[in-house]
Amino acid sequence: MCKVDIVDHLHPITRSEPDHAWILYYWGPVLVPNRSATISILGRYDTVDEPAMVAFDYEYGRVFLIGPHPEFEEDSDRDGVSFPDQLDDRGSDWDLMQKTCRWCLGK
Repeated sequence: MCKVDIVDHLHPITRSEPDHAWILYYWGPVLVPNRSATISILGRYDTVDEPAMVAFDYEYGRVFLIGPHPEFEEDSDRDGVSFPDQLDDRGSDWDLMQKTCRWCLGK
């Protein structure tokens, strides 16, 4: 598990998120943007202060990238995966993913 600090509370994806989230970390990347890129850094890894969640427009669409794995529901079987069940994510990340899908779809 890793702590991700939510650093952009104005973006539609993270507007109603708490100050941080605990998300399964399974050797995911640090997302280092190109200096000239126009992106929103939504969350940073707490331990290294590097981008963990970013969002941006690309041509005719929208992109969301995240290093950790919010798709796993660590303390529930509703995701159909049992290997992270012994972990405690201190809440569900599925609401975050629903907001992400809505934003990417332009809704």
